[in-house]
Amino acid sequence: TLETVKKCYKLNIPISFDVNYREQLWSPKEARETIDKIRSYSSIFKLGHDEAELIWDKGISPSEYAEFFYKNNVVVITDNGNPTTVYDGSNLISIDNIPIDMVDPVGAGDAFMAGFIQGILSTNKNLKEIFLLSKKDKEKIFKNAVEIGNICGALTCTGKGDTSSMPTIEDVNAYL
Repeated sequence: TLETVKKCYKLNIPISFDVNYREQLWSPKEARETIDKIRSYSSIFKLGHDEAELIWDKGISPSEYAEFFYKNNVVVITDNGNPTTVYDGSNLISIDNIPIDMVDPVGAGDAFMAGFIQGILSTNKNLKEIFLLSKKDKEKIFKNAVEIGNICGALTCTGKGDTSSMPTIEDVNAYL
């Protein structure tokens, strides 16, 4: 995986890396060593605040983790229903999640990332072009991407299953 990520990085292919840490698979130390290598090549690095605490154990806020993980990329920290934090090197954004009646949280993180990436792609700009924009324009793009991601994650939680309840873009637009 690391070799593939390195090759993509050299070829300017954006990498979105969502940690999805599972304690049963490896220790925090093993995960930290590997994740630190991969995240340095990632265009978008996403993890939950709970995952950050399990692996890095710094006892810091999502905003502080976002700044800690930043390495010329976009860092996204989700926090189990608390605001989502995004840091792009100049903007530290915190967006409230959407209140819902929870049915099943499985798949919410993947749905969030699909929506977040869709929000970026809908600009018709690649990440390198976005990073060249003004601070205000970048903030607008990433706020919109988080809002779409939050809608996707929330709508996924209103049904059962990790993929069957994921919303379509039509569902997102209807919500908007």
